[in-house]
Amino acid sequence: RPPYDVICKERLVTPADPANPAASLGLQLASHDLNSKPLLQILQRFQTLRVVNTSTLSTQGVFAAVIQLVNSMLEERVHRSSTPSPDGGDGGATEEPLPREGQETAPAA
Repeated sequence: RPPYDVICKERLVTPADPANPAASLGLQLASHDLNSKPLLQILQRFQTLRVVNTSTLSTQGVFAAVIQLVNSMLEERVHRSSTPSPDGGDGGATEEPLPREGQETAPAA
């Protein structure tokens, strides 16, 4: 740091800490509010939404919980694809193409 009587001291600014979200917290909350509902609709459509209670977990605990969920979802998918369905299909989930932006979707019959 320069001495207090040097003129360049007035131009010094404290750098923003990227680990401190306070500066962009409002933007992050607004973005979450705008985009969470469409994302939840997509996740519900494919039944991939899982909730992890992280209030009592450490960082490693959260990682372990997420890994456990991902592994169980993968095992379930492998089991579904290897088990023949009663209608004679291959047992795999039928995947519908995602609608394009602005395209209407008809409800499933």
